[in-house]
Amino acid sequence: MRHDSVNQALPATPRALTPSTWPQPTGRCFALLGIAALLLALDAWVALGAAAMVLLAFALDARAGAGLDQVEINVQAPERLSLGADATLQLELHSRVDRDLSLELALDARAELLPGLVPEDAADDRAGAETWRVRLRAGSSLPMDIPLRARTRGRFRIEALDLRITAPAGLAAVPARAALGVEIEVVPGWHEAREQRLRAAFARQRGGQHLQRRRGAGTVFESLAEYTQGDDPRHLDWKATARRRTPVVRRYETERRQNVVVVCDTGRWMAERIEGGDAVFPRERLDAALGAACALGQVAHEWGDHLGLMLFDERVQVLELPGPRVWRGLPSRLAEVRSHSVESDYARALVELTRRVRRRSLIVLISDVLGPEVSGPLSASFAALGKRHLPLFVALSDPRLDAAARAEVKTPRELHRRAAALELLHDRAKTLESMRRSGIDVLDVGQASATTALIDRYLELKRGGRL
Repeated sequence: MRHDSVNQALPATPRALTPSTWPQPTGRCFALLGIAALLLALDAWVALGAAAMVLLAFALDARAGAGLDQVEINVQAPERLSLGADATLQLELHSRVDRDLSLELALDARAELLPGLVPEDAADDRAGAETWRVRLRAGSSLPMDIPLRARTRGRFRIEALDLRITAPAGLAAVPARAALGVEIEVVPGWHEAREQRLRAAFARQRGGQHLQRRRGAGTVFESLAEYTQGDDPRHLDWKATARRRTPVVRRYETERRQNVVVVCDTGRWMAERIEGGDAVFPRERLDAALGAACALGQVAHEWGDHLGLMLFDERVQVLELPGPRVWRGLPSRLAEVRSHSVESDYARALVELTRRVRRRSLIVLISDVLGPEVSGPLSASFAALGKRHLPLFVALSDPRLDAAARAEVKTPRELHRRAAALELLHDRAKTLESMRRSGIDVLDVGQASATTALIDRYLELKRGGRL
């Protein structure tokens, strides 16, 4: 199980306990009251006396079991988690009570953060039903690590820790609550983004710096030099040639800072959830797209390129033009992105992108395709970008189609299912091949490998001087 540390952990902060409701009778108390009720068969007054004694004992036990001001809780939580990663919420209970305490603890938190606490068909998404039973020794401390797993992007809040302290005689349980107010941000691809950025930094140290300085068909003036065989005659500088009385050419270098624009489809197609390792909370296609975008933003910044971002469905939701600051806070912005059950308007989005982004850029569109009839507008609109920009289409494949196409056939229903899957895969492959023929660079990958494959292609384009 992978544990993903946060970029910065929140400091441990002590929390005090406060009573949440009145003391509650335990199972032992109800058992004694049941015995008192059986005495009715002998004598009613005896039964009432026994019941009164049990209730008095309950009241005295509840009073003796209070001591809430003598218990303190320290909590340390991750500030940021990568989607799908594991972490721990660290608790430490301090007791100044002169006796051992029997405690039941439950977190008041959303189920998206706590693994396996709520069944798939549960109507309530609160995870307070899961409890931990511990024994806190007199005058000592007890550390606890509560596992967390980030299942859904966004900001989540662990409101409080609910406790039940069993009184000394075991007749009463005193409910208490420690307000935690811990906020955890779950961002897409944060773990992978850090890994890829370290990888890019290592590549630069191993000699990758030359990728940022390439003489030739660049656009930034670098120097004047005498004409040699192979130089482009169009680069002759006639004024310098006249002064030196020998042919002189202007040398150019590839621009040090190129533009990289990540375009993510947030429409119905990307809202589809794909079953993975987590059966209760399957991932959206959009999760993989945003994770890859986050990683590419970090790597592009490492190489000195300017990042731009576009999110769209039936209309353009976000358009940030390439600049030096877009990558800052990108994980937090992507954590709040939501998919919508609408048809995406590719033509409208890409026309807007062409109008706003004038300088040549690497345009990375992350989505998927079906047949030519459905994905025709996408192919045509994206291919048109090639006149000015370098288009790269990242197609996120559906593993269920591959599985259905390879499944063993035993019934007519399974035969139809396999035939449909094969037809969809054929149409998809046909569409991607058509995009390649129109000049679009196509990257056909599964969701699990999308981030690594995209970074590899980006660095390959840098090395080839195509960007």
